[in-house]
Amino acid sequence: MSQKQSSIASSLSFNSKKSCLCCALQNGFRILNVEGFTKRFKRVFIGKGVRLMSLLGNSNIIAVVKLGFSKKVSLWDDYQSKMIVEMDFDSSVTAVRLFLDKIVVASMNKITILSFRDLHRIAEIPTANNSIGLLAAHEGNRDNLELLIFPGTNSGHIAVLEYQKKAVKYEWVAFDQPIGVGSLNSTGNLFAIANQDGTSIRVFHVRSGVCLCKFKRGKQKATIFDLTFSPDSKLLVVTSSRGSIHVFKLPPDLNDRTVKKTNKKGIKFGKFGTKMIRSVMKCPLENTTKNISEFIKNKFHIFTLDGWHYNFSINQEHNTITQDGELNRFLKEK
Repeated sequence: MSQKQSSIASSLSFNSKKSCLCCALQNGFRILNVEGFTKRFKRVFIGKGVRLMSLLGNSNIIAVVKLGFSKKVSLWDDYQSKMIVEMDFDSSVTAVRLFLDKIVVASMNKITILSFRDLHRIAEIPTANNSIGLLAAHEGNRDNLELLIFPGTNSGHIAVLEYQKKAVKYEWVAFDQPIGVGSLNSTGNLFAIANQDGTSIRVFHVRSGVCLCKFKRGKQKATIFDLTFSPDSKLLVVTSSRGSIHVFKLPPDLNDRTVKKTNKKGIKFGKFGTKMIRSVMKCPLENTTKNISEFIKNKFHIFTLDGWHYNFSINQEHNTITQDGELNRFLKEK
């Protein structure tokens, strides 16, 4: 199956409200409404592709990192159809997020936080290597940044920056090896993180740093593409380069954050964190292209970089996951 370059995404992402799918393309970008998959924006930049992008809510403001300009973040105003701001950074940008009050940029060894109003650099925080662009966030009621999670200063550590009356930063240990991708649940109190080998996933209570439970994906190494909590935080779904979907059930009572064990590296394990849990459901996915996933209207959806959309039904009572309907191609030439 062959596609032209313009129909293969450099990266995919959702806006913070999960209402839009953002497709960074090798000749521009495209934004689709998740409901109905109707086209919202499509822009072609002659000779200039886009590597990363982030949409501010449901607005017309988009942050882009162009191909060949890895140390520069530009803000595009789609009402004016032009770039309105360009920002330079010391090393390659690996992730960018827009909020009503702040712009957050992850680069190889640093997190930079800027005021959206005047682009003043509020903070520059050193991190361990962040080539994968780990940057998870939770918004408050007014679409302002409330919680930010990124790599800590040491390998295997997680840093949490919490905005309440003032910014509070703290760190805890997730693994005694380099970390992989991570994801927050919808309420911002649980954080799932994979190890770099893709064999193990751990779920932590964000503020205490206690490992509440841990999951075994498999013995063979894999690249974890995405970790997705169900809206009620009862399930965690994992997609990977092994061509499979693993569905894990979280223990029913995760409110008990009593530390039962602390290992030599300082990792704190709670009641369910001392025993490895295996997936209760598994489904093959023949497309091993990198993907992102999300729960939309009680269905589990997968979007691949080569432009294909899969949707699945998950039955928790019978522990089954089944693919629904035919494949849908969301990246087309026209």
